[in-house]
Amino acid sequence: MSIEICKKLYKDLEKKHQRARDTLGRDLTLTEKILYSHMKSEDIKPYIRKESNVDLYPDRVAMQDATDRYDTAALAAKYPEYLKADDDVYADPEKYFDTIIEINLSELEPQVCGPHTPDKVRPISDFRDEVARESYPDNIRFALIGSCTNSSYEDMGRAAAVARDAVAKGLKLAIPLLVTPGSNLIEDTIKRDGQMKALTDAGATVLANACGQCIGQWKRTDIKKGERNTIITSYNRNFRARNDGNVETLSFIGSP
Repeated sequence: MSIEICKKLYKDLEKKHQRARDTLGRDLTLTEKILYSHMKSEDIKPYIRKESNVDLYPDRVAMQDATDRYDTAALAAKYPEYLKADDDVYADPEKYFDTIIEINLSELEPQVCGPHTPDKVRPISDFRDEVARESYPDNIRFALIGSCTNSSYEDMGRAAAVARDAVAKGLKLAIPLLVTPGSNLIEDTIKRDGQMKALTDAGATVLANACGQCIGQWKRTDIKKGERNTIITSYNRNFRARNDGNVETLSFIGSP
């Protein structure tokens, strides 16, 4: 989106809000800002209680004003030349930095960390030998994704895309997959947009929107207390006994 288009959108947005302020005789609440921000721009007439009809239209800039970032966004649109790196830095970075690190994203490997600490990280290509060397149980009992980390709409969408692809290829889950949406809003949205169905069609179980297994709210019946076993999660912590109260559960965290 060009700077000129952004400027026009912000001007239209402020006009909408000012008309609403004039009508109400006060500043707008957060909910009201979002509502009036999504009204069509061509609806110019003043708002009259019990008489005005409005159409709603989503506008990407609405949230910036609703979260009091309108002035910052407007300032950024006014001075774009000051908000980018100098051309000379791109052309000759060695002149400005002691060390240049280049990362080829296409060559990055998935990472696995654990067990018992998120600090023990290795690429997945090294993991097979380590499993044999350390005698880790190689029969993964559960895969768990979601909770408060890696559970956004986008995260759920990516998981659902993998699930759809698997179903299309006739694949079935080899182990139980437990999914915890990040909030009631995330749950409602992925239910509405089909991601939840894609996950459940693949065989996943969608759990309540809570901390759940991530903080140990998990009564397992597939193992006995003290039984050594392996699980893999997308959580952000994997300390000993954290997930299920069993000190012998080896919890590994897989990278996205």
